[in-house]
Amino acid sequence: MQHVDIKEVITPIIEGMGYQCCGVERSGLGRNTALCVYVDKTGGITIDELAKVSRQIQSELRVVGVDMEKTRLEVSSPGKSKIEASDG
Repeated sequence: MQHVDIKEVITPIIEGMGYQCCGVERSGLGRNTALCVYVDKTGGITIDELAKVSRQIQSELRVVGVDMEKTRLEVSSPGKSKIEASDG
């Protein structure tokens, strides 16, 4: 698989759904790869909204060649401290 800039791929999807991509973290290798995506919106984001975003991201990552069998995708709210840190 060629190198894929995950944030570049998923940010337009997240923003197109009306949310903000607050960050992307990737850790591990091979079957132990974890991809953590932080998403939020003004007033906060619900678990149902995070689930919708997760499904959309997962579909697009498959299209661009990310092996989702080896990658654990976690989509969550960044929490108040991360939002304040990214604003400054």
